[in-house]
Amino acid sequence: MNRKRIISTCLSVGMALSLGACGDTGDGDVGPGVETAGMALNIDLIGGSDVAGFRFTATPVDCDTGLPTGDPAMSAEESLEQVNLPGDNSTFEKKPYDPDSSHHFSDHFFTVAPGCYDIEATPITGDGDDSLDCATATLYNETVYDDTFNEFLLISQCRGVARTALDVIGTLNHPPEISLEIDKFMCAGAGVVACATASDPDGDPLEFTWEGREGECFEPEVISNTTDPETGEVTECVVIPSRRAKSLGYKVTVRDLAWENWCLTPIEDILPEQTGVDFDASESQASIKFKTHALADCTPAGMAFIGVTLGADLCVVDGKLKTDDSMGMKKSQATKLAKNAVDYVNPNLLGDPDPRILVVRDTVNNEDPYEDEYIKARLEAAGFTQVDLIDEPVGGLKRYQTISYSVIWFVNPGYPINNKKTYRTLTKFRELGGGVIISGDDANQNQDLQPPNWYNMETFSFMGFDDTATNDNPNGTYTCGYLTDQNQGKRYIVKFDAASPLASGMGDLTFPYGNDIDRNYALGLGETVGATTVGLYYPGKKECLVDPVTVMTTVPAGTVLPSP
Repeated sequence: MNRKRIISTCLSVGMALSLGACGDTGDGDVGPGVETAGMALNIDLIGGSDVAGFRFTATPVDCDTGLPTGDPAMSAEESLEQVNLPGDNSTFEKKPYDPDSSHHFSDHFFTVAPGCYDIEATPITGDGDDSLDCATATLYNETVYDDTFNEFLLISQCRGVARTALDVIGTLNHPPEISLEIDKFMCAGAGVVACATASDPDGDPLEFTWEGREGECFEPEVISNTTDPETGEVTECVVIPSRRAKSLGYKVTVRDLAWENWCLTPIEDILPEQTGVDFDASESQASIKFKTHALADCTPAGMAFIGVTLGADLCVVDGKLKTDDSMGMKKSQATKLAKNAVDYVNPNLLGDPDPRILVVRDTVNNEDPYEDEYIKARLEAAGFTQVDLIDEPVGGLKRYQTISYSVIWFVNPGYPINNKKTYRTLTKFRELGGGVIISGDDANQNQDLQPPNWYNMETFSFMGFDDTATNDNPNGTYTCGYLTDQNQGKRYIVKFDAASPLASGMGDLTFPYGNDIDRNYALGLGETVGATTVGLYYPGKKECLVDPVTVMTTVPAGTVLPSP
């Protein structure tokens, strides 16, 4: 059979039309169709259109030209059936619908003479008007054969109509959770680090707010904000300073955030009205109140003085710092020395084995330009993770720059401290319980500093600078008549004292040193000697260094020089 079809690929309202061929009616005219007045209220429930039924029309046409033959068209109206047409109906000759589909439909049976017809199915409303939502489906010049059942399936396509929809979704937002770590006790004028760790059950972004209470002016300095990739926990750390000996209250608040107007905004600020429970917007956040206690009677912390550089002939090769072991201590010795020095002066060793360390490079002399970086690298190699490096400010190191640090390592490779501001800051830092380390092979000189000058280097080293040495230069650039400077001459032999805390765990207690060493001597006022010179690296000339030169000292906590 040659059947022409109009078939839509979208969900639509369908109609089945059956045309039955009959014998001769006498005069050959086609009998009139039966019209149905009014539609049953079985409307389109699937697509929500205005369709309540179909108007079916069959118009005779010339089979060759397709033009109407002049015979009257037959028309009938049928309401939608109470049941849907299944897509897997096997009685249809051609089945355009998917087997899992289901469609509204109407059906009408015409009795007609054999021939050709234009067949229409027009969707109509309950009032009999043409539908505004669904189109008329037409098959042209379809052949109706004699002595057979002729069945046609037409598909009326319904357009998508823009309709207003209201979709209401209720969600639950849970407040964040927070915990706090802080060493609440500090020395007056010093400071501590507080770290808050927060998580959100819903995985929302988080925002921290730190504030002082009791009328205190408080400007927190955020020093870190990190997220654990496995747990999603966010940890933010701030420096909390003290300005005087007293107890102060603080508060940290964490809020969860959502997007509003392209900005992350605290969810509590965009909540709709909350009823049914006793609710306060602040309950959608998490906060902890805490106190810090600044003490006035702090004990001066320990100090370490290292009268040599930790690296020798430092240079950068392939982006890495290299040192010459033949002219100075090995990297392993330098790493162990750095760890031992920090452990000794760290005032919070038992409570904080990983203290915050500030390495300050004296910018007056550039004799050993990579020494500060090398020390930082050795500290990190020793396992310390909180090491910061700065240049000494032009106006000197300020006290506020030292707040929250447990240890300051002042790298002074060429001259003694020549800045009164830095001197005062380091002195006060130690008085407030901070550990101090000073290193450099010229760091104990007192050139132009006459004892008892108030910023004499003895304050930190507990070593005197012997400017009366007669057998060689007090600066140690010449020893026993030989050049011992700038790695251009003979080398010293330096030996750690096995009993010194600086030598703890040290496998090799000696190392060469090819640069100048100040002629220092221990004051004997409570310090312990960490290392001394024991000769030079050449045969038969050790007798000129019979009296060892003090190279390193450690000063116990609480030990101070007597007033001059």
